[in-house]
Amino acid sequence: MVFYWKKLCSYKNIALCFVIILLVTCWKAQQLAIIDDVSFLDYWQRTFYGHGSGRFRLFEIIELITIHSAPLYVIAVFLENRRGDQDAVVIIRLSSKKVWLYSTVSIGIVWIILYVISFFVVGSLVGVVYGFSLLKFQLMAELLLLMSLDIVVQFLILFLVYTIKRNVTIAFFTVVATHLIAIWIIYFPTGISSVARSAEVGGLPFGLRVAILIGSLITIWLMIRKINLGKALLR
Repeated sequence: MVFYWKKLCSYKNIALCFVIILLVTCWKAQQLAIIDDVSFLDYWQRTFYGHGSGRFRLFEIIELITIHSAPLYVIAVFLENRRGDQDAVVIIRLSSKKVWLYSTVSIGIVWIILYVISFFVVGSLVGVVYGFSLLKFQLMAELLLLMSLDIVVQFLILFLVYTIKRNVTIAFFTVVATHLIAIWIIYFPTGISSVARSAEVGGLPFGLRVAILIGSLITIWLMIRKINLGKALLR
C-alpha cells in the first residue's frame, strides 16, 4: 500500500493539483480585490459557488468541474496504471481481491481529503495576503466537509463505472457528465457542495446535503463491494 501511495503522490501529480488550487484561489481573490471590506466568507463563497439547479451557466459548470476533477484525474490515471495488478490478484484468491479493493479506495479517499485540505490552506494563505477579514471556523468546516464528501462520492462513481467497464476514460467522463444531471435534479449528489445549491440561495440546507452525500456514498460503496467481490468469487 505504501508503494502505491508513493505512486499516487508523485511530484507530477502534486504539482498538477497545486497549480490548479493556486490559480483558482488567486483568480477568485483578484476578482474581490477591488471591493472594500471583503471577508473570507465572501471569498470562499465566490470560490466554491459552483453551479445551481434549474439553470445552465456553462462557465460555472466548467469552473466546478475543473476544481473537482483535478484529484479525480490523478486517481483515474492511477487506476489505469494499477489495472495489471488488479487482474493478477483476482486470480489468486478472494482475500487478495479484498486487499486490492480496500487499499485502492482508501488511498483515493485520503488523496481527496488531502486535496481539499490543501485547497483551504492555500486559499487561506492567499486570503491573508489579500487582507480579507477572518472567517468563522464553523463555516469553513462545513465547506470543507461538504466538498470532501462531494468529491469522494464522485470518486466512487468513477470507481463503480471503472469496475463495470474496465475503461478509465469512460469512468472519468461519466463523472463529468453527472454534473449535467445535477442541473435538473437538485437532490443529485454531484456538485451538491456548491454554494449555489445551498439554502442561502434557495437550495438545500446543510444537514440535508450531508445526508444525501453520506447516503450516496454508502449506496455506491455497497455496489462496488458486491460487484468486485462477486467477480472474484466467480473466477
